[in-house]
Amino acid sequence: MPQGSAGYTIDHQEIRRWAGARDAQPVLARPAEGEPPEAPERLDFVLGDAAPPGGTTHEPISWERFFELFDERELALLYRDEERDGSTSRAFRLIPR
Repeated sequence: MPQGSAGYTIDHQEIRRWAGARDAQPVLARPAEGEPPEAPERLDFVLGDAAPPGGTTHEPISWERFFELFDERELALLYRDEERDGSTSRAFRLIPR
């Protein structure tokens, strides 16, 4: 990720704060067309009104379900709060802890 104000967290409240500031909603992303059918679904966020990347389909899920899967899969949120110019960043990744 390019430089800017960034962080790493597993704290549910911090994740909800970051997501809420970006109108992000938790989703289960299904394999995109052309990916093997056995490709695993993954946790993701849809940010505001942005379309999911790469033809991926997604199913909105509750925060409770998101955090259940987040903890079960031992994930962490790597995120950027702001860009170098001070604007709000929407960059993130869900990564193994």
